[in-house]
Amino acid sequence: CHSGTGLDLPFTHSAYGGVTTDDNPCHSMGDVRLFSGCQDEGTSADATSGYGQPGGAMTTAFLEVASQRLPLVQMLQQLQGILRQRGFAQQAQLSTSQYIDTQSSTFSLCEGIVGNSNAMLG
Repeated sequence: CHSGTGLDLPFTHSAYGGVTTDDNPCHSMGDVRLFSGCQDEGTSADATSGYGQPGGAMTTAFLEVASQRLPLVQMLQQLQGILRQRGFAQQAQLSTSQYIDTQSSTFSLCEGIVGNSNAMLG
């Protein structure tokens, strides 16, 4: 499992629309977005997919909602809902290399990539 700071990204977005900024951020030039299965102090659980295959609880939920083209905040809310519905206590989260508006940004593997707009790199 990757915890919330798997890449030490400066911005962490919650399922409720809030964002926190790391006290000592290290900004990269990339547009990086990390969905993690738990917060640093949490533990990610194993689960079984709808096909009977083993996998992570958050990964299984992620695969169910990733194709829906939801705003990122709604995607996080759906992930949390699926995890709760299945009895998992872990808190999925989204960390990013730059500030993004999770109300209007949607998830896509190939679309919506933007140049880094951080005022400072490094």
